[in-house]
Amino acid sequence: MSVGSRGSVRVEDRDFLEKGSQSASTLTAATLASLSGSSSRRGSGELSMTGDTETSILEIKDSLVGVEEKYRKAMVSNAQLDNEKNNLMYQVDRLKDTLMELEELLSESRREYDAKTKDFECEKHAYGVLQFQFNVMKETLKQSEELLTEICQLRLKQDSFVREISVLQETVEWKDEKIEALEQQKEYSDAVKNERDELRDELVQLKDILKVLCHLMGVGALNMKQWPLKWGLSIAVMQL
Repeated sequence: MSVGSRGSVRVEDRDFLEKGSQSASTLTAATLASLSGSSSRRGSGELSMTGDTETSILEIKDSLVGVEEKYRKAMVSNAQLDNEKNNLMYQVDRLKDTLMELEELLSESRREYDAKTKDFECEKHAYGVLQFQFNVMKETLKQSEELLTEICQLRLKQDSFVREISVLQETVEWKDEKIEALEQQKEYSDAVKNERDELRDELVQLKDILKVLCHLMGVGALNMKQWPLKWGLSIAVMQL
């Protein structure tokens, strides 16, 4: 109910109370006049009116005054109750409006909550995928580092083998040259023959060792007299 309508109700109640009071006053005056006229006529006609009749008239007047007061109080109470009713209805309307606003806010909050929950689930799934990919890449990196460490160790061993092969090759070539020089001599002394035999034995041993090293390097069997040092080193480098 609007403020204007509540004001009009109060005005109508006030007019109603005034009209009721005027009607009651008019009724009371008319009744008293009638009673007075009757009593005058009876007084002129009958001079024997007793005091009991006057007492009854006074009691009736008092009763009318009491009824009028009760009527006025009832009208005032009724108007107050109407005002309270209107105020309560106004408060109820406001509470209904507030409740509707709260319901709309609650619906909006629920929609936002559902949207945020959906976004959270998507982010959670994406995080799980990224975490799995990270673990896979971490394990791959670990294996790659282990392989690089093994490769470095193998290269160090291979470099050591190459150096040993180079030293042995130089020794073999030197002994081959020395044997050829000794064989070219026309006269062989016992000392020369013994030295030659020892050199041959050493040469055989060195060749066996060289074959073993070449096998370890993956080079294969080689002709020691036709294998230059640079060629052997280039093959060793290619194996790396």
